[in-house]
Amino acid sequence: MICKNDNTTAKDENRVMKLSAISQIGGRKEQQDCFGYSLRESDGLIVVCDGMGGQSGGREASILAVTEIVNYYDTSAKKASCQSLSELLKCVDKRILALKNSDGGYLKAGSTCVIILIQDRTLYWTSVGDSRAYLMRGKEFVQLTTDQNYRAVLKGQLKAGMISKTEYETGDKKGDSLINYLGIGNLSLIDYNVRGLPLQKGDHLMIASDGLYRMVTDEEISKAIREYNGDERTLSRLNMLAEQKAMNSKQGRDNLTAVLITIK
Repeated sequence: MICKNDNTTAKDENRVMKLSAISQIGGRKEQQDCFGYSLRESDGLIVVCDGMGGQSGGREASILAVTEIVNYYDTSAKKASCQSLSELLKCVDKRILALKNSDGGYLKAGSTCVIILIQDRTLYWTSVGDSRAYLMRGKEFVQLTTDQNYRAVLKGQLKAGMISKTEYETGDKKGDSLINYLGIGNLSLIDYNVRGLPLQKGDHLMIASDGLYRMVTDEEISKAIREYNGDERTLSRLNMLAEQKAMNSKQGRDNLTAVLITIK
């Protein structure tokens, strides 16, 4: 399944996992998020992309990325791997960079991308940009991916003693600025786990665009998962929280997309 709608939900399952998804346009004029998935008998691939760029460029970029990734998984004769997905993302990066508008000019579009791959009850993830993957096991809730933004650079410089705390706080005003995305050209920075993570019954996995985690805290996400045991009501609750916070703070609400997976 590849989602291209402004507002949609989805449910699916196989022998190993249950899946629920939500995608909302929020307060934006256009839905530039896209998600897709493909479930086999006991394995599966799930992807969320958050597009960037005017003149529908972000929408085209995210749809292109999700379509390429899901089609690769569906048609590949070999088992997918983080390494093979990384090579695929380098090709997708070039395709997005080459996107043009009706006048023949480059769209200058881009997209984040986060992929979860589950094979033999083992988890692999691959990401570019700042869309996230989380794992909840028991009471522990952790972010698996690393945000590829300017804040991450600043944190590294602060830890290495290259900048002061004051310089970090000054630079953090533009901390959300991406330093990496599909469409950047010559993509080289790809976050993935080389060694698979064995999954356990009752594990919950979530991948999401920043439209979720910029409005809803990690504590609120984990609380909703526990309260509804990872079913689709979890996502409805989180979407409602994001909407309430946007209204209370009078902020414009971004596109929001999240996919929640529960291991049987």
